Amino acid sequence: MASSGFTGGDGCLGQGVTDKPPNVLVYTGGCEERFQRIRVFLAECVDIDRYVVYPLRTQQVLSEPWMRNTRLLVLAEEEPLSPQLQARFLTYLGLSGRVLGLSSTFCPPGLRLEAREHRCGQTSRLRFTTENNTELELSLLASGKVFVRDRPGGGEVELSLLASGKVFVRDRPGGGEVELSLLASGKVFVRDRPGGGEVELSLLASGKVFVRDRPGGGEVELSLLASGKVFVRDRPGGGEVELKGEVLPGEKDMVVVRLANSEGGGEAVLCQVHLETTPDSKEVTSGGFDELKSSDARRYRVSTEILSSLGLSCELDQVPPPPPSPVYVFSTSEENKARFLKWLRGHADPDGSVRSSKARLRLVSSGADLQTALAEGTLALVTEPSESLRLERFSLDTYGKHLQTRTLGRTLLYTEVTPTTMDLLEGLVQHVPERTGLIAIAARQSRGRGHGGNAWLSPLGCASFTLGIQVESRSRLGQRISFLQHLASLAVVEAVRTLPGYQDIDMRLKWPNDIYYSNLMKLGGVLVTSTVSGPTIHLLVGCGFNVGNSRPTVCINDLLVRHNREHGTDLEALSPAQLIARTVTSLEDLISAFQRGGPEAVLPTYYKRWLHGGTRVRLWSEEGPEADVVGLDDSGFLQVYCKEQGVVSVEPDGNSFDLMANLVVMKQKFSMT
Repeated sequence: MASSGFTGGDGCLGQGVTDKPPNVLVYTGGCEERFQRIRVFLAECVDIDRYVVYPLRTQQVLSEPWMRNTRLLVLAEEEPLSPQLQARFLTYLGLSGRVLGLSSTFCPPGLRLEAREHRCGQTSRLRFTTENNTELELSLLASGKVFVRDRPGGGEVELSLLASGKVFVRDRPGGGEVELSLLASGKVFVRDRPGGGEVELSLLASGKVFVRDRPGGGEVELSLLASGKVFVRDRPGGGEVELKGEVLPGEKDMVVVRLANSEGGGEAVLCQVHLETTPDSKEVTSGGFDELKSSDARRYRVSTEILSSLGLSCELDQVPPPPPSPVYVFSTSEENKARFLKWLRGHADPDGSVRSSKARLRLVSSGADLQTALAEGTLALVTEPSESLRLERFSLDTYGKHLQTRTLGRTLLYTEVTPTTMDLLEGLVQHVPERTGLIAIAARQSRGRGHGGNAWLSPLGCASFTLGIQVESRSRLGQRISFLQHLASLAVVEAVRTLPGYQDIDMRLKWPNDIYYSNLMKLGGVLVTSTVSGPTIHLLVGCGFNVGNSRPTVCINDLLVRHNREHGTDLEALSPAQLIARTVTSLEDLISAFQRGGPEAVLPTYYKRWLHGGTRVRLWSEEGPEADVVGLDDSGFLQVYCKEQGVVSVEPDGNSFDLMANLVVMKQKFSMT
C-alpha cells in the first residue's frame, strides 16, 4: 500500500468525508480475483482519476490506522465476517465513515441477514427507489441473502459486537439496564450497572446468545430474563434504516438498504445483489444473459447513484468530448486516389480548403504540415499520409482484405474523432468523379445522428461510417429508393451471419432501419439521405453498429462470447474494420441483385432475418383492431392486414410505431393495396 494513504490514527470523529484523502479501500477477505472485479466495477462508475483503489487485508483491518484516510470502504468478502471485523467496520461507520456492501455479511444493529438459498446465483427482478423517489425495475444476480429489520421483541436475539461505543440491553418493562463492552480479547462482558457480578457472553454458531457466570455458574439463555423480552438500543453503531431495493415479486425481500448513522454522521448502502456482476461474467447462466444485458444500463444508473450518495464523483458524462482529429485520405488503388486528389485540388479555395455543406477541409500534404494553424471549424485533410503512420483504432490491412467491391468504399476518409461522418461527405458526393466510391469512417463520433433527429452514441468499438452511393433514378432501385435503407440494414446482418461459423449469431432486422440482437436490444441502425441531380440520385448511407463496445446496449462481440460459452466454440472477436468492409461488400451485392430482379430478388433474405414474421399488431391504440404483419410492399413500406380495412401500407414518416410492443398508430388514411 502507498504510505500516503495510511498515515495517522483513527481518532477522526466528526471529520467530514470530503476532508479525507481520496482512498477507496476494498475488503474481499484476501481474494485477489474478487478485488480486481470490484476495481473494474468502480472504474466503470466513478471518475477513477480522482481516487486510488487499494485492497484492504484482514490484518490491516485489525491493526493499521486506516480509518482516518478512507473516503469509502467497500465490503465484498466471500466468507462471513468475524465478530472482530464486524466491530472494526462498525467503528469506522460510527466515525463518519462511508460503507458500500456488495453481498457482504456486514450487518449493523437494526438489521439481520436471512438466507434465501434458492435464489443464490440466480437472476432476480429488483425494484430500486432512486433519490427522486422514482422506481426502477431491473434484473441482477442475487446473493442468496436478504435483510430483515431486527425489531425489538421477545425470543432469542443475536447481538452485534461494537468497539466504538456502548450497547445497552434493557429488560423491559421494569428490568435493570445492562452495559456491554468489547474487550481486547474479543470477548463481551456484561456488568450489572447497580452492582452485581460480571458475566461473559458467547456467540454460538446457532446464532443464540448464552450467558455464563465467570465464577463457574451454569449457562442461561438470554431470552429467559424476567420479562421474556430483550431490547437492543442502537447506540453508536446503528442508525436509521431506509429500504432502497426489494426483490419482486412475492415477499418483496429487502436486498438494498441505506443506513444513516445519526450520531456519527456515517452512512452505508448495503446490497445483497451483485451490482458488480456484468452479463458476460462466467457465473451468469446462459438463460440469465439476456435478462441481465437488457438491464445493464439501469444497473449502471443504480450503481452510480449509490456511489454518488456515498460521496464519490460519478460525473463521467461531464468530460468534454475530444476535439476532431485530422482526416486521412486512403484508397485501394493509386489510380482511384490520384483521380480523387486531382478533383480535390481543382475545387479547393485559394487557401487550400474544400467546403462541404457541413465541414471545411484544409488540404495538407503530410502529417508534418499538421502544425499549421487552422481556422476554427476547419479540419486538416491529409492527402499523402506517411507510410509509417499507424492508426491505433483501425486496420487498413484488415479493411482492404475484406473489401470485395467493384466501386463502393474504395476511397476512404478516415479520422479518429469527428462530430459525425455524415458532415464529412454531405455536399461532396454529388460532385466527386463517378465511381470514386467515397466512404468516411470514424473510430468515434461525438454527435452521431440517428433516425428522426435522434442522437446515436458512437463510442470506441462502434463501427461508424457514411457511404456515398449513386443510383440512376430510372433504375429499379431508383424507382423504389426507400428500399435502400432496408438493403443497408440487411447488409450489416449478412456481414456477420455469412461468415463461416457465425451463421447462428442472433442478429435481426427491425423495420424500417434498425439492427437488433434477437428481439431484445438494439445493436445499430441506418440513416439515408438523398439529393437528386438530373437523372442521378446521390445518397449518403450513414450506419453505426456496436462491434466491441458493450455499452450503451449490447455489442456483437458480446454475442460471440455468449455463443462460445453455450456451444463450446471458439469464434474470434470481430473488428469494426472487418465488418465495415464486409457490410459495404454485402450492400453492393444486394444493390446489384435488386437492380437485376427488383424487390423479389432480396425479400426472401430480408424476411429470413427480420423480427416481424407472424407478428400481430393493434392499429390506432392498444384497444384498436388487430392486424397481421404481411410484409413489405413494392416501395418498402410495411403492409398489415385487418378485416376492417384489408391490406394497408404503413409509411414510416406518417405513423408512430412500437412494433416491439405490437402497436401501430396510424395518423393518416392509407389507400388499399
